[in-house]
Amino acid sequence: MITRRACLQLVALVMALIPGRSPAQDTAPVVSESQIPEWRLALSADTLAKVGNVVVVDSTDRHNLLGQVRLAEVAGVSTASTSWAVGSLIEGLNELTPLEVRAARRVTYSSRDLLRSPWIFLAVERYQFTGSDLRSLGRYMTGGGFVLADGGVDIGGEADVFARTLIEKSLATAGKRAKFRRLRADHPIYHSYFDFDHPPLPPKPGGRRLDYLIGVRVDGRLLAVISYQGLQHVLGGNSQTDVTRHLQFGINTIIFALTQEGGLTKRVER
Repeated sequence: MITRRACLQLVALVMALIPGRSPAQDTAPVVSESQIPEWRLALSADTLAKVGNVVVVDSTDRHNLLGQVRLAEVAGVSTASTSWAVGSLIEGLNELTPLEVRAARRVTYSSRDLLRSPWIFLAVERYQFTGSDLRSLGRYMTGGGFVLADGGVDIGGEADVFARTLIEKSLATAGKRAKFRRLRADHPIYHSYFDFDHPPLPPKPGGRRLDYLIGVRVDGRLLAVISYQGLQHVLGGNSQTDVTRHLQFGINTIIFALTQEGGLTKRVER
């Protein structure tokens, strides 16, 4: 990424090469910061150093994205398959979208650095959450963070109950009440980058298809989603089936988190 100063110098050079300009004009082109589009300045190294995560969106084309993002893996509930799943999504974002995405260092739920990652993946593990963890996760979600929780492959299962309970208790520490609602096929998360009529099938042969997600919305913003596609299993390298659609689906949740209003990413319109 270039600095603001370098960006100004680059524009000045381009102006100097415009046909018809006099030598006097060419020798000392003056370009003010106000002449550079906001979205270009947003991608400068100076801005990235200050805000950390930046995404430039195009209201006429959802695929026309630019930006630099760092996503963190949460330590404490992580396993090899969780690390693999997050790594697969980061790799997929770099290969299938124009975004530059890097893995940030692992953080804990009680770490302040949790707020530096605009999206986190929550997998079900036998981990005892402390009061500090719950308060931190509550601050994260109400402060702009987005949680994708793996609810296993069915509603009412162990993974689903774990995810709901954790989200509910975390939001309660922030004085918010968790309301779980179905997200059907017309919700923007299904079309944030790739198009889906419904979530992909779970990896379990003969598994029941759930044609919706469960979302948690607080003060008008979607801050958590529970999926029932077994993403930890599928993207964690434990599936023998084609995982393309599961990967694309996971990417959709990240793009949605990056581009929705009120998130932890600086969002600039092109």
